[in-house]
Amino acid sequence: MKTKVLLVVAAAVCAGQVGATMLSPVQFDGLNKLLNDSSAFIVAKMAPDQPPTQADRSIFEYGNLARVLLAGHRITGNPEWLKVGLDWCDGFVAAQLPVSTPGGGKGGYWDTGYREIFIADTGTAVATLALCSTLQPDTATVDKYNTAMEKYALFVTAGCLTPPTNPNVTGIVGPSGCPAADGEGWVITSGADKGAVGDGWYKRELNDGAYTISTATTGSCAFVEMDVLGLKPEAPSTAVLRKVATDAIDWLLDSRTPDGRIPYIIHPSDASSVVFQPITYSTESMITCSLHYPELKEKLATLKSTVAWLVANQNSDGSWGKWSNVSGTGDVGFSPSGDAQRSPRALSLLQWYVATYGADPKVEASIHSFVNFLLDDAKAKAFGVNQNSTGGVLVTGFVGLAIADLIQPWVTFGSFKA
Repeated sequence: MKTKVLLVVAAAVCAGQVGATMLSPVQFDGLNKLLNDSSAFIVAKMAPDQPPTQADRSIFEYGNLARVLLAGHRITGNPEWLKVGLDWCDGFVAAQLPVSTPGGGKGGYWDTGYREIFIADTGTAVATLALCSTLQPDTATVDKYNTAMEKYALFVTAGCLTPPTNPNVTGIVGPSGCPAADGEGWVITSGADKGAVGDGWYKRELNDGAYTISTATTGSCAFVEMDVLGLKPEAPSTAVLRKVATDAIDWLLDSRTPDGRIPYIIHPSDASSVVFQPITYSTESMITCSLHYPELKEKLATLKSTVAWLVANQNSDGSWGKWSNVSGTGDVGFSPSGDAQRSPRALSLLQWYVATYGADPKVEASIHSFVNFLLDDAKAKAFGVNQNSTGGVLVTGFVGLAIADLIQPWVTFGSFKA
């Protein structure tokens, strides 16, 4: 029986500065077992003969599953997890579709898996591709991965000459179905929403207004990962990648409510109740920016209010968001927006904040509360972890990412350095 306490440490914003989150041996062993169980579940779900078909699989849900396996490989060395994760990236790159930009460039985009083109969903998948780029041993395949990311960056920052018809995303005919041909694409470079990123096409119409999730996943997280990899899209340059990423962080921080919450902003406005997922997606952008852009430390320290809001709004059982089916039978009963399903990265924000800015008993207690929730088999099953019920794939991916980063901080990011 282990008697020592394991210190899980995360790299802070400034080089050489670290913080620590304490896990008991029981918690540490439990999280490792949960990661192993989740990886077995994921390998089975990602088998080619399992429904849904490859073309109908959500690129962000299955991208997260692949990312969990790749992170798990980094932790354990498991070769099967590496193979399945890299196989997903191979298929993802092969599925990229071409698009011409107003300047004559050759961009690329993806069908998200449900006949839509969402920059938000794609950013999550591209974060997995960046991880694959660092783990793929074949240099020719790495070049294919990187080229696909460069084409996507060009699409986001330059736009399209005509709206895609595969899938048919818009009823608008002609160039008006694309962002204004000013070379900025979906990146907003002036006005009150400077730094925000649009979402491609939403409800079959051009969506070039500010969207919280696409700003976080593509505008910040994916662009940081591409910048760190040293990618050089036809346009923009890596310097522009960095500017897009840091401007996106500025917008995310400035968009917060007075109590620190990151609101769900989309145009046209969505009436659904979305509270926690903007924080989950933004967490990934905050972490990867903090690891690579040390000049943001003071600015990111303002997330103290967001952390306090999470602690104050945690459920008594340790989870976040509205959900039901505590009996653990049948489908998981989430709110219509699926908000609870996407909440687990709140754990990572708390972990990162303590590691970066120092110990805080309330924050650490909140971390332990969610860890203990996940280690309660009945509660985890009811929540959807490793379950074939509705929402199981989504929950398992987000939980897997959070616990992998708690076991070995920031191992889920392509730019991670041991």
